[in-house]
Parts: sequence; C-alpha cells; structure tokens
Amino acid sequence: MGPIRCVITNDDGNDAPGLRALYAALRGLADVAVVAPSTEWSTRGHNAPSRDPLRVERRDDPEMGRIFVVHAPPADCVRLALCELIRPAPDAVIAGINRGSNVGVDVFYSGTVAAAREAAILGYPAIAISQLVRKDMPVDWNITARFARRLLEHLLAELPDARPVPLWNVNLPHLPPGGRPKGIVKVPMATSPLQICYEALDPPHASAGGEPGTYRYTGAYFRRPQPAGTDIEYLFADWATITELTNDLTDASVGRAELTWTFD
Repeated sequence: MGPIRCVITNDDGNDAPGLRALYAALRGLADVAVVAPSTEWSTRGHNAPSRDPLRVERRDDPEMGRIFVVHAPPADCVRLALCELIRPAPDAVIAGINRGSNVGVDVFYSGTVAAAREAAILGYPAIAISQLVRKDMPVDWNITARFARRLLEHLLAELPDARPVPLWNVNLPHLPPGGRPKGIVKVPMATSPLQICYEALDPPHASAGGEPGTYRYTGAYFRRPQPAGTDIEYLFADWATITELTNDLTDASVGRAELTWTFD
C-alpha cells in the first residue's frame, strides 16, 4: 500500500500561512494536492454549490509547488477537487490550518469545517484543523505545524479502520514560546451560544419608516460560556481537542419513521 493521498484546502485563502503550515505538517506523512480558494471566506459557513462558472488557476507556490487556486468558497473547492481536479481519488481531505479556533457552535459558521463537511458528505474521510489565536501573542506557525503533525500521525493511522467515514474537528491551543499542550483529548462540542453583542454605529432614525441604523457585531470570543467537559473548556485550558462530528443532524431520540398524523 502506497502513502496516503490527501487534498488540503482552507478558508483563509491560498496564500495563508496556516495552509503552508498544514502542508509542512504533512510532509513525509502523505502525498498532498492543494486546492484552495483565491480569497478569504472566513465565517461564511457552507457556501455551496454555486451554479456560476468556477474559474481555476494552476499556480507555482514557492513552498507547496504546483497548486490549484479556485475562485470559489471552500466547500466548492472540495467538490471540484473530488469530482474533477484530483485523480486518482484521495484517501482524505484536510482543511486548515485556520487562523482562529472553531469550537462549539463555531462549526456552523466556519468555512474550514464546511470544507471538511463537504468531503464527508461525498464519502471521504475529513479533518478540519484550527489554531486558537490570542491577541496578546503572535502565532508561530512552525510550532503549529509541529503540533498538527503529532495529531495527524494519530488520525491518519486510524483512517483504514474508521467507520463510518470520519469527520474530525481538531483545535490547537495558543501557547507562549516553549509551551506544550497539556495533551490531546476527544471531547463533545459545546452547544451554548456565543456572546451576542452589537454596537450601534449610528443611531436609529426617529422618523416613522426610517432606516433602523447600522450595527456591528462586537461579541468577545473568550467571554463565551465554557460548559464542563466540552471542546471549549478543554481548548481554553490549553488542551488540543478532537471532536467527532456527524452530518446527520437528526435528534437522537427520533427512531424509525412512524405515522404521526394524516391530512384529512
């Protein structure tokens, strides 16, 4: 059996340092093809599919070699990669490394997680990787790549026996120079909402029927609830977290189909 073949993508754009960190983390672990968006698509969720023509370029990147750059959101990059661009088909799709964590309900907004989710929908094992960012420290992407590699060594080794097709959401803590994660833990995602706050940039117009004003979201990311035992609690406490997601959003209490009522 040959080396694992991976497609990597992101939502920060093809020139983002996190994409290069992911490529470096996979060096020697997998054969890598890069199919990434031309611009940033952060926090825009699962934008796909588009019926507009999708322009694709082949570019020479000084670190990653020949890559595909797609003028489309991350989920479309994955669709196009798996259906048209990459042959033979890869063994897995990895999205990241995102600048900023994607824990809890972030998974519904994240373009990084959307790219991995799209791969899982199409039947491919998928991993989303994100790096927590704290404002008081710069991100050292070399360290991020090193920690990501340790995680990927374990997860890629699990692929041959993983059933059903895995969709793993990975988050790395942001540590001071010389720091190390406390460990790697598999945890459930938190379902508590983000802190929701808005700033009025101009006051609402008093006249009847007038425009209601302009608002900007100002919620503080680190003030969000940290439910015990969840990905948020562990990541904020300097653990690397892995959450196993599923594309089936059906309430677990719902069993087989049964007649509830009829239209008389």
